[in-house]
Amino acid sequence: MAERLYAAKAGPIDPFALVNENVAIWMKAMWHLYRVMFVEQMPRSQAMVFDQGALAALANTGDVRLINLDQQTTPPGLIQLRCFPLDDIQVEVKLGRAESRFTAANISARVDRFTEISDPDLHTTEFVVLQDNSVWVNCTNPTAYATAMSRIAFFGFRYTLEDLQTAKKTPAEVKAVVNNVVFVPSGSD
Repeated sequence: MAERLYAAKAGPIDPFALVNENVAIWMKAMWHLYRVMFVEQMPRSQAMVFDQGALAALANTGDVRLINLDQQTTPPGLIQLRCFPLDDIQVEVKLGRAESRFTAANISARVDRFTEISDPDLHTTEFVVLQDNSVWVNCTNPTAYATAMSRIAFFGFRYTLEDLQTAKKTPAEVKAVVNNVVFVPSGSD
């Protein structure tokens, strides 16, 4: 395995690393080093669909924690996900309550039913969640009529990691510790 940056490759979802590969996960302004111990697929299924309930016209749910997507802490767990709404809603995805994904300085892109039309593999919706973080969503009904359900579906891969107890500020510092590594963004810059 050569060094590479994994940032949601276009096309069908693949695990970003396999068993015994090293990963450097960007979180809290540092590259944290781990080794993959186990990988398991999380297919599209009813168990991975979360309904936030009915929404009035132009209303939103507010921030809702999807506790069933939380990962184990010992050994460290990580989940790599893609998502899509099943109903006519817009979804803002957050890691933790305050950190929106898919953001620029002044906007936050939202996932809606049209996302899958322009991106059939949903690679633009991909994100990773490390052990001590949670997925939060805020669903908005953009229409002039009420919706009976606000469902969001997720799929991807689940990992069990070995914490190498090393965090570095730059990729060069990481490569001085381990040669072959996959760099994975998660969390804020």
